[in-house]
Amino acid sequence: MPIVVPGANGLTAGKDTKNRCHGDRVRTLYYTGVVSLDAMGSRVSHTHTPVVLVTGCSSGLGRATTEAMIEQGWTVFASMRDIASRNLAPARELREWSQGRPGTVEVLELDVTDDRSVAAATATIIERTGRIDVVVNNAGVGAHGITEAFTLAQAQAVFDVNVFGALRVNRAVLPHMRQRRSGLLIHVSSMLGRFVLPFSGIYSATKFAMEALAESYRLDLMAANVDSVIIEPAYYRTRYHEHLKRPDDREACHDYGAMGQLAEQTADAFAAWMAQSTSEPRDVATAIVRLIECPREQRPTRTAVGQGSAGVTALNEAVGRFQAKMIDVMGFSGRGRSEPMDSPR
Repeated sequence: MPIVVPGANGLTAGKDTKNRCHGDRVRTLYYTGVVSLDAMGSRVSHTHTPVVLVTGCSSGLGRATTEAMIEQGWTVFASMRDIASRNLAPARELREWSQGRPGTVEVLELDVTDDRSVAAATATIIERTGRIDVVVNNAGVGAHGITEAFTLAQAQAVFDVNVFGALRVNRAVLPHMRQRRSGLLIHVSSMLGRFVLPFSGIYSATKFAMEALAESYRLDLMAANVDSVIIEPAYYRTRYHEHLKRPDDREACHDYGAMGQLAEQTADAFAAWMAQSTSEPRDVATAIVRLIECPREQRPTRTAVGQGSAGVTALNEAVGRFQAKMIDVMGFSGRGRSEPMDSPR
């Protein structure tokens, strides 16, 4: 069986791409249970509904994704920080909202910047359900401003959430997924993980890094029957702007003159626009549900959602075709997926 080349459409180069499991082109959802591989590499189908861990669920995309999965009848562990203090109200609201709905939710304390917190949360899920089928790496923080004016500590803090946070969570769940020979990692990136706009340098750098890691996971994990994909949302009406990081080095901002002033003005304008936007985070949640329900052979590596998605999809497809050729040159095509992987020691 040929490997799925991690390009724009997630299919081996040259295969029919009319049905790509996202957007209006998909009319039927395909979830039929989790498929894993046995020790000989044979496919084994399971009929249970998925157990999903979603990070960053106090509001926005994480909250919308959790709600969409509950409506599907799935078991969701919605994680956030400080559920006994700062996020007490969001945690309570989510529990109350879920009452009487098809699925179940457990709000879980998880700080993606803390190794012990991540380890404890994943251990709790496995203890209570016996498995983790899907992880949605959604926790993130925004940054906007003159790149030089961000201190090193500020840049490290943004990377710690947006990049190393996903790494921590993935490292915690992957031994379990590889042993079960089944699993899906979903990385919530951004269209700014494919191109850079003025003053998005630090934020875009984290999303470029996340996407590179997500693609690398997809290649690394093929033999283990574990998949890794990326969601690239446009701007949606969330609380993103309320926590937007701005540069601390005011002297550097001042030295940039009119450009520094423009950075401040665009940050304020962006926050005002986000507060009034009519775009619905549920669009992204729906795309994530579709990816989970999609057969692996048809699941795209990248899914762009929202205003501007057509242009990003065209970029993804162009890069994907070139990437597929380079993978062929390496002699990697045809390897991986159908070959059993030794169980982890």
